[in-house]
Amino acid sequence: MKTNWTLIRKLMNSAIDACEAVETNGVTEDNRGDSFITDDGTLSATMWDYLQSSFTYPENLSYSVVRARHLLDSSKPYTNEAGRTLMAVGRLAAELVGAEDTDTRVSGVDPHRPNQEESLEEMITGLCNWYSDWMIPGVEKIMKRDEEG
Repeated sequence: MKTNWTLIRKLMNSAIDACEAVETNGVTEDNRGDSFITDDGTLSATMWDYLQSSFTYPENLSYSVVRARHLLDSSKPYTNEAGRTLMAVGRLAAELVGAEDTDTRVSGVDPHRPNQEESLEEMITGLCNWYSDWMIPGVEKIMKRDEEG
């Protein structure tokens, strides 16, 4: 298995940039029907078209990727752990969209530590640090040990 991580980063970064542009430009419900006149004098797609396409395009393209992988004899029997990680992190990132006060500490979030105060930034940073400080070194050490026998 050789994953093109550069392509995945490009995909994720472009989607993040597009979502950030929508928020930075202050798009609201009132803008959904707005459009503009293009250089050749035609009417552009509406804001609604852009917003809907930003998630339906990748949804539909995923089916094309499945078909292409089949045609390339690289079909997958299941979504492996790396794919599931990206899906979970994507869902987590979606929960952060529009979240304000990410640096405000709150208690009662973690059912295992109900009195612990922690901010969203601290929670997310904890996960990021777990990947870099624990998971990656742990995987590397196990693989090195296995190579050494």
